[in-house]
Amino acid sequence: MERIGMEGTIPPRKIGNLEDYETACKEFAWASVDKEFSWSEGGVYNVAHEAIDRHASNWRRNKIALYSITANNEVRKYTFGEIAEISSKLASGLTKLGAEIGDRVFIYLDRTSELYISLIGVTKMGAMASPLFSALGP
Repeated sequence: MERIGMEGTIPPRKIGNLEDYETACKEFAWASVDKEFSWSEGGVYNVAHEAIDRHASNWRRNKIALYSITANNEVRKYTFGEIAEISSKLASGLTKLGAEIGDRVFIYLDRTSELYISLIGVTKMGAMASPLFSALGP
């Protein structure tokens, strides 16, 4: 149940850094992406580049990008540079195996850091990544 404001209206819902989620959804246009990434001068956007590679090429290269705790309670840390390198190797390997831009690549891994890094690698090479989990059953 939503709380009604002093004027008798439902206040805008705030999600993350969005002041008004519903308005942002209604007014969204892909052209606005150019404004958000004004440094790129338009063109093609690759979320793997935006999330990892861009940071791996500056002072954040050795900053931790991903913390992971294994089933054995082992803490693993991956820097932007490490994720960029590993995901690039995966992207290159998939391309050598014949994967092409726009292909669908399914990744059958448990929810581990390898899954997330694989998703970045598949996205980096331009394919559509889809995780498959053993919990889905036969």
